[in-house]
Amino acid sequence: MSKAFFLLLVILLGVLQLSVFNPLRLFNLKPDLLLIAALVSVFAFEFKYALGFGILCGLFKDIFGVCALEFNTFLFILWVYLIFRLSKQVSTENIWVRVALIFLIAVLQNFITGLIYLYSGSPIPLGIFLRVMFLSSVYTTLLSPLIFKVAKLIVDR
Repeated sequence: MSKAFFLLLVILLGVLQLSVFNPLRLFNLKPDLLLIAALVSVFAFEFKYALGFGILCGLFKDIFGVCALEFNTFLFILWVYLIFRLSKQVSTENIWVRVALIFLIAVLQNFITGLIYLYSGSPIPLGIFLRVMFLSSVYTTLLSPLIFKVAKLIVDR
């Protein structure tokens, strides 16, 4: 039953990312709640369910996001896989380790997204590229402990 509740949480986070966080932009940036949900699923469920939630989060972001290149699903699958493999090597039970992983993955996600935009012919000034890469990652990271707590409540049901 907790998987169904987590699915509802993913849908809720997707709706929040699309609607509620539009007025709450910081320097015209929003947190990536779907990225957090995909990574939280790695810590909460076994791999096949985490992969399914990663695909769902990536598809949700690709379908309803402003990105026309449709690559988030692939990247979310990659992040879920890499975090799953890393969690077998290193203990990820500490909340600060998880938050650090969220920050690292958010920076990589924004960096790769920026590079894809650059190589697709969309010029991005360096200052905007760096601002998006770091400030959006910090904003995402700051909201991740709250989503960890909500997900823990849902999974423990």
